[in-house]
Amino acid sequence: MGVSEWDYTLVKAMYDGTWPAVREMHERGGLLFRPADDFIDYLAHLEEDRVPYGRVMVPLDSNPEMTNGGVVAVTQMAQVCQDLGVDIRVSHRVQRLMVEPTGQVRGVIASVTDARKERIASKVGVVFASGGFTHDAELVRNFLAFPSLGGCAARTNEGDFVRIGSAVGAQLCNMQHGWRSAVALERVAAQDPHMNATTSWPGDSMIGVNLRGKRCLNEKLPYNELATEMGAWDSRSASYPNLFMIQVGDQRAQDSCQAESNGSIVPMGFHEHVFKATTLEDFAEQAKDRLSRLEHLTGGAVLDPDFLENLRQTIIRWNQMAIAGVDEDFGRGAVAPDVAGFGGPVPDEPGRVNPVMWPLSLTGPYFGAIVAAGTLDTKGAPKVDVDGRVLDDMDEPIPGLYGVGNCVGAVQGRSYWAGGATLGPMLAFARRIAERISLTAEDGTRA
Repeated sequence: MGVSEWDYTLVKAMYDGTWPAVREMHERGGLLFRPADDFIDYLAHLEEDRVPYGRVMVPLDSNPEMTNGGVVAVTQMAQVCQDLGVDIRVSHRVQRLMVEPTGQVRGVIASVTDARKERIASKVGVVFASGGFTHDAELVRNFLAFPSLGGCAARTNEGDFVRIGSAVGAQLCNMQHGWRSAVALERVAAQDPHMNATTSWPGDSMIGVNLRGKRCLNEKLPYNELATEMGAWDSRSASYPNLFMIQVGDQRAQDSCQAESNGSIVPMGFHEHVFKATTLEDFAEQAKDRLSRLEHLTGGAVLDPDFLENLRQTIIRWNQMAIAGVDEDFGRGAVAPDVAGFGGPVPDEPGRVNPVMWPLSLTGPYFGAIVAAGTLDTKGAPKVDVDGRVLDDMDEPIPGLYGVGNCVGAVQGRSYWAGGATLGPMLAFARRIAERISLTAEDGTRA
């Protein structure tokens, strides 16, 4: 079908500008990186992906599991900003823009307390980098293509720029999509501030079933694609039958597949969102009980009356396919990203055909966790051009207004190409914004 001129120009700017931005940040000490050469692209199996490895970089001092990469990156950047004399003000929530009669944006109005507002003027322009709307229930309900049950974005990501930008005529785009991932529903319910998205379902003797007790997808899909599959609409039942799923693993999976990386659904040690059952009957009862405690989030979702029998039959079929090494239903393990990207730690089994398939134990114990479709963050918001200038309904820049990151509409559409598909382009476009503002300040023209 091709792409629009807007799509093409932004993708070109991203490819041309990401490496220079990353290199400059590294050289200036703003964000030190190291390559993660063993990370595979999420679409590496497609013919057009000629370089399936080597695109991913991570913060230099992040731990091997990369569970602290965000903290490391923010700490590094904040320190450099302080060294440069940047005035960082926390507890200032921008509410509205200050706009001249000509339409030029000249600053912001921020709430400091419930009773006190502060006007902050700008000589050249205002740049928003305030995140998406993962934690604004109204925006999620009204715009996302299917329900989303929370996510791991910062708690302050409530879509402020959607409303602030709209108030001055910004055009919105890509509002239906998010950087999708499954989330552990009980951690969402607990409002766990340290919650990571469930970007990996590791293990071989492990499957995921919906509330009918049936497999419905390839558990080794990249997280964006997996969560999108969870949001599939069933016209016959007029429902989202896979929106809530239950991970089912045996003792082998629990022992060998625990990991802290990639938001593993089987984390290290004891976690309250993981339950243990001695039999499948016990498993069904525990899943039923946990769902009853989550009905305020699920809208009263319950196990299908045939869940237990369906689960038994699902495991029987899975075991038959695992012995043969071929997932005839959903193709698990058929492409490289299933194994290299999302296989997780699995025991060596000499001679087996498929490295991410193994029969589940027929005697238990079994381990489970309830997951739901969620997001890393959303990716729809005001539309911008290649220099991050916010566009109005006629695709004309709003003078002095810029945006970058998840607070603006993503040119990636619904896709998620590889690890860093969010942060890499953000750095590229942030650099372009800085260059444009710098030139504007020098010649005195409008931003």
